Amino acid sequence: MHKNDIAHPEKGKAIEVPILKQESLGAKMSIDEKHISDEIYTILSNRQTSKIAMICKSINYTEIKQVFEKLLPGLNQVQSITRDFSPLFEKVCSGLIPHAIQVGDKFHVIKNLMEAHQSVRIRYRQKELEKRRKALQEFKTLELARLKEYERTGKTFKPDKFYYHEEKLENGETLLEIIARSRYLLYKYRNQWTERQQKRAQALFKTYSLSIASSPSGGFAKTVLNLETSLYNSVIKAI
Repeated sequence: MHKNDIAHPEKGKAIEVPILKQESLGAKMSIDEKHISDEIYTILSNRQTSKIAMICKSINYTEIKQVFEKLLPGLNQVQSITRDFSPLFEKVCSGLIPHAIQVGDKFHVIKNLMEAHQSVRIRYRQKELEKRRKALQEFKTLELARLKEYERTGKTFKPDKFYYHEEKLENGETLLEIIARSRYLLYKYRNQWTERQQKRAQALFKTYSLSIASSPSGGFAKTVLNLETSLYNSVIKAI
């Protein structure tokens, strides 16, 4: 038991609150969930001093609200709060600190952008693989028709081998190879690319009408911002 624990009449047990310090509140705060010893805690911390204002063993809105009420009126000084994109923390911040500006923390912003980029890259790869599958199916259909014709005429049938022509791009790789090998390329700053990666990026962006911008530090984030409208919308929807 902790001195700040709050009794929960419905569940018959207390809401564990190991830390509750009004003096640690400030203008810029951050809220997040943490796994501690296989348990999930909600943590409210001061971004300027790195001090923890609250830790409670709960990710339930009603329970968090009860704990937040213990921090009043100190919460009124919070001007901005950084959070991830979970519906829970959106509800907590909007409902319990409505005056504070909500900011998406950079870790989750970058993480979501990377995941969105990955989904777009996979989608384009699947489109190219679908072309190959369609070509293979057409080849099998033609081979079957040719087999039947040979059987009808009594000729000896010799099956052909399937060959799928893939055009080599300016860097010497096929489109499927470039899409597969560019997985980590866009996560790096442009000035960190190797010579091979620079050629790969140029071929990739040229194929999909992308712009890598003139800035020498045009990494993944800058690339996303310079995508053509259709691809940009795909990334945003994926987020």
